[in-house]
Amino acid sequence: SVLRTSSFVVIAATAIPLCASERFVYQHEHVLGTSLELQIDARDEAAAQAAEARVLREIERLGKIYSTYDAASEFARWQTTRNASTKVSPELFDVLSASDRFQELSSGAFNPAAQVLTNLWRQAEKDNQAPAQDVLEAAVRRVREKHWSLDVVRGAAARHGDAPLSLNAIAKGAIIDAACRAGLAEGSEASSRGVTGILVCIGGDLRVAGDIAQP
Repeated sequence: SVLRTSSFVVIAATAIPLCASERFVYQHEHVLGTSLELQIDARDEAAAQAAEARVLREIERLGKIYSTYDAASEFARWQTTRNASTKVSPELFDVLSASDRFQELSSGAFNPAAQVLTNLWRQAEKDNQAPAQDVLEAAVRRVREKHWSLDVVRGAAARHGDAPLSLNAIAKGAIIDAACRAGLAEGSEASSRGVTGILVCIGGDLRVAGDIAQP
């Protein structure tokens, strides 16, 4: 499961010598419900550990915004609202906006209400019987409804309908992007902190940022 919050547990940390810096590898379990691997190129272990701490803090912070498993997350609380334009965090607004773009670009194949169909087929599995055609058609109509509207000026979002929504298909990518920025401390003279490159891999989804040297 993608956005299940848990405590961080360090499994291992190793250093691999490089020409101008060292490669430090950290592995964690129970991060967003899966495993996390960090590869950090840094001048020394202290710089790498500081970057690791920034990455973990950012992942935990954003998990509390996007999680569908934590009833206290911002996204979960926003889902309880109906037809009221509610100011949301810039992080949540950006992911909602990106979801709209991907839904349009994919002609609806990407849809945050896909959970409606997931729930339907899970129930069909339990019943050992395929859903009736009218039930399927009703579910598809529900998925295709407009689920929110955004107010760019106010940075607000209005929730429409009651279909269960999930940002799991897009939020983990947003978290990984932000984790890379945090690890490199972009905008705050990353080179002075001694970190030159970073690889963040969460449950198989990964990004490389900065200058990662070949070992």
